[in-house]
Amino acid sequence: MFDIVGSSLQHIQGGRLIPLAVTSAERSKVLPDVPTMAQAGVPGYQITGWHGIAVRAGTPPAAIDKLNATVNAIFKDPAFRTRWEAIGTPAVGGTAAEFGALIRSDSQRLGALVRSTGVTLD
Repeated sequence: MFDIVGSSLQHIQGGRLIPLAVTSAERSKVLPDVPTMAQAGVPGYQITGWHGIAVRAGTPPAAIDKLNATVNAIFKDPAFRTRWEAIGTPAVGGTAAEFGALIRSDSQRLGALVRSTGVTLD
């Protein structure tokens, strides 16, 4: 199965699941002995889940900037980082523009992948 580390971690740590690889480009900090897909023999395979906050189109830039600054400040808090990263999710901040670029990039990359399979919604 494919799952996010946070959902499976307690089962892996409890010995009920055996991870074969992680799908990120880097090994997981909480599962350092688990190889990446590329290290496990599947080069070019990379997909990571991410969390983000989106607002509706037309939201004033000042409100976006304030929300973004608040989220970035939270991610810099050592206590928050420790708890967030303990569940297997890296705490990554950034700008609203960088997040928009990530969404566009993933949409294009994964859209192309889906189209290449020939899957249709008949």
